[in-house]
Amino acid sequence: MHQAHRRCLLPGQRQGLSGRRRWRQRPRTCRLVATVAGRREVVFAPGFTLDGAASPTLRDEALGVARAAQTVVMFLGLDEAAESEGFDRACLDLPAIQLDLLRDVAAVNPQVAVVLSNGGVVTTHQAERHARAVLEMWLGGQASGGAAADILLGAAEPGGRLAETIPLALSDNPSYVNFPGTPDRVLYGERHYVGYRWYDKVAREVAHPFGHGLSYTTFGYADLRAEVPDPARPETTVAFTLTNTGPRAGSEVAQVYVTDVEASADRPERELKAFRKVRLAAGESHRVEVRLTERDFAFWDERRHRWTVEPGTFRIAVGASSRDLRLSADVDLAVPLRPVPLTLDSTIGEWMARPAARNALQRATADIRMARAFGGDGALRTMVASMPLRRILAFSQTGISDDTATAMLAEANADESAR
Repeated sequence: MHQAHRRCLLPGQRQGLSGRRRWRQRPRTCRLVATVAGRREVVFAPGFTLDGAASPTLRDEALGVARAAQTVVMFLGLDEAAESEGFDRACLDLPAIQLDLLRDVAAVNPQVAVVLSNGGVVTTHQAERHARAVLEMWLGGQASGGAAADILLGAAEPGGRLAETIPLALSDNPSYVNFPGTPDRVLYGERHYVGYRWYDKVAREVAHPFGHGLSYTTFGYADLRAEVPDPARPETTVAFTLTNTGPRAGSEVAQVYVTDVEASADRPERELKAFRKVRLAAGESHRVEVRLTERDFAFWDERRHRWTVEPGTFRIAVGASSRDLRLSADVDLAVPLRPVPLTLDSTIGEWMARPAARNALQRATADIRMARAFGGDGALRTMVASMPLRRILAFSQTGISDDTATAMLAEANADESAR
């Protein structure tokens, strides 16, 4: 019953800031009051103060208003004391005083909707336990009051989608065990598994997945086609039909994810590569088409020092979130793959797999006792195949000069064919 970032939404709103209470006059632009004028009475009670101090008087007043109301809208969230620049939040929960009031209000009137105002993610399962609907407004600015009223009354739809995952608990976060780290060092151990990439990779249950969002209507997905004009070029056209299957107009954010089915590199389970927001009338259908390019299939290859697309099967999935995938299709790419440049840290097996590299290595080591490891001794070659060349040369004390090593590398990498 209080808007956390201190805007007047309802008539007669009393602010609860640092224990002070004051009345604000009704704004002429208050859409909620104007819309229900003559049909419903809108009554406001603050319920709590932003400083977190308990106020039995405010609580009792709020419970009295809630008990007499047909529907209760509670405005909860975080203020600048809970989240701001220069410090980190200690938890993801809403303030206890707000959750306690929500529980008590729902006990006297179960028809509760919660409107959230917060900059960063807050856990929602506690609010959802007592509310029939939760509207996440984030930090909506000075127009968020009117926007919330339009959505609550159905004049507008909640057309946004989550740009991040809402976890069940702080400990579910992929960086939880690494942050804040030691006093002078933080390990970014999650690597590229941030956000939905981590939750989906480990199949961790979440409160709401990346891309999720409800509307006042429903949508159906059908007839997915993924076409590769030239298998040697990593480009794909993805098309599917989106239909508004509900009773009113609305918009859907259709999302396209890509999975490398048999990647040699460590890659996420799926990655968002495209999305389209489509507005449809009730019963209307639209053919959505997106084009995926080389970068949509590529990963940064540290060995080749470039973006790389590996040949093989890729899965294209389409849906309403990273966890609500309605359609999928596989495509095969036969793109040519450049050999990994050989170095002295490459394995013996990698050197021996290339004719020019094998010849250069055998000539450079012909007079040392480890030469048979690079020649016909199958058992010894198998044993050392996974060892870096640099280590073998050090063990055998070849005394190969820097100039010889440089020439050997140049000859080895001039061979673009691999066996």
